[in-house]
Amino acid sequence: MTEPLRPDAISTQNPTGWDMVAPVVREAVLTLPNVGKLIFRIMRDDRVPQSTKLFAAGMGVYLVSPIDLLPEAILGPLGKVDDLILAAYTVDRLVKVAGPQVVAEHWDGSTEAGEFVETILDVTSHLVPRPVRRLLERLGG
Repeated sequence: MTEPLRPDAISTQNPTGWDMVAPVVREAVLTLPNVGKLIFRIMRDDRVPQSTKLFAAGMGVYLVSPIDLLPEAILGPLGKVDDLILAAYTVDRLVKVAGPQVVAEHWDGSTEAGEFVETILDVTSHLVPRPVRRLLERLGG
């Protein structure tokens, strides 16, 4: 008969899925205030085209409005996915149109945090289906 496994004998050499995701989530949450300041500052910068700012403002209104592509009332938490993806797409477009020099002037976070945010925005914005992306680009995004 084998002895029962003691909690202190459990190896942490092989991290679980959450152990690998937790640092990324933590970094994302800690970076949010800097992202908010960056958006605010880019929206006030005269070097960024007015059409891009209007698009971002319009997307902001859409995101807080009760109208939804995937309604939360029907899909529950999954209904928030379209909002998160569209928000990331909007910020990604705003940052790309502003350009690296403007972004660098307005970014308060570390270089590593900026690269992290850039990667997250790039990956997430590519989750927007191509036809929707084309439509958004025609609308100014």
